[in-house]
Amino acid sequence: MRIYPSGSLKLEELEVRLPDDFPASFEPEYLLRDDEAKFSLHIHKVLEIGFCHEGSGFFIIGEKILQFARHDIVIVNNREWHRAQSRKGTISRWA
Repeated sequence: MRIYPSGSLKLEELEVRLPDDFPASFEPEYLLRDDEAKFSLHIHKVLEIGFCHEGSGFFIIGEKILQFARHDIVIVNNREWHRAQSRKGTISRWA
């Protein structure tokens, strides 16, 4: 299953600034919208752990496409290109 046009994928390296209280940072809420769909993946130098409070959609992690739903946990290491997408017409809420 291909969800993006062949040859159109853009890769970005995101800089994540770590807080003074590192090694852990907690973002209390992040809203993921379906209109944020891009044909791009990103990578950053930190481990990402996300908990889906509500909503559903999918993650692209490397070559894998993984569905997510309410109460799922996603872990992405610092070497995996990835992105998340809410289902069309929906918003998912993450921490």
